[in-house]
Amino acid sequence: MDTINNLRILDIKPETATRAIVIWLHGLGANSNDFEPVLPIINEIAPGIRYVFPNAPLMRVSVNGGMMMPAWYDIVQPNLEAQQDIAGIHASCDKLVELIEHYDAETGGNLPIIIAGFSQGGVIALTTALTRSTVIKGVLALSAYLPELQTPKQATKTDIELLMMHGSHDPVVPVNHAKKSFEKLTSLISNSRWIEYPMEHTLSYEEMQEAGKWLSRLIAKK
Repeated sequence: MDTINNLRILDIKPETATRAIVIWLHGLGANSNDFEPVLPIINEIAPGIRYVFPNAPLMRVSVNGGMMMPAWYDIVQPNLEAQQDIAGIHASCDKLVELIEHYDAETGGNLPIIIAGFSQGGVIALTTALTRSTVIKGVLALSAYLPELQTPKQATKTDIELLMMHGSHDPVVPVNHAKKSFEKLTSLISNSRWIEYPMEHTLSYEEMQEAGKWLSRLIAKK
């Protein structure tokens, strides 16, 4: 386990030559090991990807009674549109940008970098893509949403691609809330795609297969 810019990192390198780097952020209360089990599904379709899984810092989360847990930002109440921790979201976006810059410098800018995230991690990935100048090639957002960003930093991005996937029965991030986010994102990110699955706030085998297909196509593009 490496440490980069005060974040503990699980760095999983491919057995073959590296074709791309995916920086993947976990959800609330999870950790960097959560998505390692799904990599064989993706790697069968899109081999040669190096996966970087950072661990969120420990912080008190209001909606969980102030309990300390890994989190990218605070959640005050179950209604995700109320009392949003915008400052905390932007602080984690800055951490993600530092990671992107670190790996871009490490590889001499010769490998495409994609950012991904589940739930809270997807929020950070989406916000970073819209509000920061980065070298990323794509964004994979799973069971996530876009917060209400009252900031002039939002700008149209025509040089990146977005894949948003969500469960139609998600009780944590309601699908209608996520769809509203996607509708806004389509006006800001020209190459956007939405896929919905009959599941709750989780992952599915079919979803990971689709992620592999998307990553394979994205990496193949020059």
